[in-house]
Amino acid sequence: EDQIFSIFDDLGRRQQSSLTDPSGNWKFKELPRGKYKLTIEPIENESEYQMSRGDYGNANVSRQLEENQPPRPKLAKKTLVLTIEDRDVTEILVEMGYGATLSGAVAVENSRELPRGVVVQAVGDTEETSVSDTVSNYPQVPTMPSNTTMSSNTNRGYNPVPAKPDREFNIENVSEGKNYLYVYVDDDSFYVKSATLGGTDLLSAPFVAKEGDILKGIQIVLA
Repeated sequence: EDQIFSIFDDLGRRQQSSLTDPSGNWKFKELPRGKYKLTIEPIENESEYQMSRGDYGNANVSRQLEENQPPRPKLAKKTLVLTIEDRDVTEILVEMGYGATLSGAVAVENSRELPRGVVVQAVGDTEETSVSDTVSNYPQVPTMPSNTTMSSNTNRGYNPVPAKPDREFNIENVSEGKNYLYVYVDDDSFYVKSATLGGTDLLSAPFVAKEGDILKGIQIVLA
């Protein structure tokens, strides 16, 4: 499976990127000595692969074909720290995995209505390994029949129906190791009161994720 390898210097500047070959091999050339951060980002489908090569026309075609196909399992992003001296560094083996899964629900204190959008994010030691999911509470716009022409008459009474809040979130491909949970609310009148898993406070300290972990039942309360 194709992966994008990118290498950054100690100031966070991208130096080079490399796409793995069919055997999973990758290479960077002529790197000055120093400390680098290597990030590995899996390509999930053919359209992403075409985009990574700059072939935007085929990427659009592939995206249309993929709409009717079941999604492929995703791999988790990964980061490594490398030190380059005055010699070649070879035979670096990077093992990829699917990471961990977090799931739970968002509620508002005193059973109040949810804000329009809440983003729940798991961030590893570096932001490059962050993954997220969104809980939304937007009105649903009904779909008009295909033979209906929009006019001033049909527009009357064509109002969004009340929203059915989606309170649950599911975050996949959480990278192994230390992670931090962040919750962002798009309404300043709310704040995050708590985020817990089995009595453990997830806001005050990082949690450790292992390959294959399924951490479910996270409760996020807004006030």
